[in-house]
Amino acid sequence: MKTFSKPMSKIYFFRHAQASLGSDNYDVLSKKGELQALELGKYLVANKYKFDITYIYGAGRKVKLKSNEDFGKEFFYGYPYFENKDYSMNIIETVGRKHSPAVAFLINFLDKTLSKATKLTFYMTNLVTKNNLSEIFRSRNIISSNHGIGMTCFPFVRFFKFFKSINFIV
Repeated sequence: MKTFSKPMSKIYFFRHAQASLGSDNYDVLSKKGELQALELGKYLVANKYKFDITYIYGAGRKVKLKSNEDFGKEFFYGYPYFENKDYSMNIIETVGRKHSPAVAFLINFLDKTLSKATKLTFYMTNLVTKNNLSEIFRSRNIISSNHGIGMTCFPFVRFFKFFKSINFIV
């Protein structure tokens, strides 16, 4: 007799590190926030959270991470730390996407409906593509850089969890 069980999954919630409140660009972490994000990366490694990771960021993070400037290396939820430890990593960015008129209408409708129902921000228009959803499905571990991106991914991650184990960090 065969028994079937769902794969074990975990969802981790981490509040993003301290932002630069009152500065010209709130989306940039403060010095304290940079240290907090680095500490999170160290904590995950020290506690043997060894895994492949897919980061889902707002637009512009890939360029910053690839730059030689300090701000590109010091935070982003432990990315540079994990990168130096030979983790398998991928980045998905929420950038403007081109969709067919019918798909664009449906995604825009979902964005507005979910935002109105929950009073939260969703990024369906900028995140939902066949390639991104395929990458999310292939990933065992996903780190979202903020609650809006996390909430956008959540329905898809939840559905994919019926088929495989996924750790989701928001």
